[in-house]
Amino acid sequence: MTIKKIFDVYQFEYFEKEGVYIRNVYNSSFKNIQGHPCTSHAIGIYCHEPKSFSRFHMLEHDELWHFYGGDPFVLYLLFPDGSFQTVCMGKNSEKGERLFFLVPAGTWQAGELIDGEYALFACTMSPAFDPGIFHFRNPELLKRQFPEAAQLIDRL
Repeated sequence: MTIKKIFDVYQFEYFEKEGVYIRNVYNSSFKNIQGHPCTSHAIGIYCHEPKSFSRFHMLEHDELWHFYGGDPFVLYLLFPDGSFQTVCMGKNSEKGERLFFLVPAGTWQAGELIDGEYALFACTMSPAFDPGIFHFRNPELLKRQFPEAAQLIDRL
């Protein structure tokens, strides 16, 4: 399937703040005490043209990532304890690729397609995504906290 066809089918919207094309496809009808949906599910795409990636950001809730198709992509994770992890998402488990991966709440995360044409993914959150739980940090502060990831932070 071509990127144009994928965009036609899924009707992605550009989330400029993060740098990614994404579309919310589900919010549960069940509400939490604050009146927000309990679960949400969004689908997104990383591609080189049009450019799509995730800038470093942090969520206050766990986020479950799912690989749906296309080419493998990478998640970069900066944990509260100062550690750093790279996770390759894809369908080839023999190469260490993951079909799904849980990013714990409070983890700084970014992602991008490395090679290939596109990667189709989804994210599920429970409690549901809410813009109030989505945070960016000044890159200079993030680089001080995670000096081993400084070049990556500058790039993304």
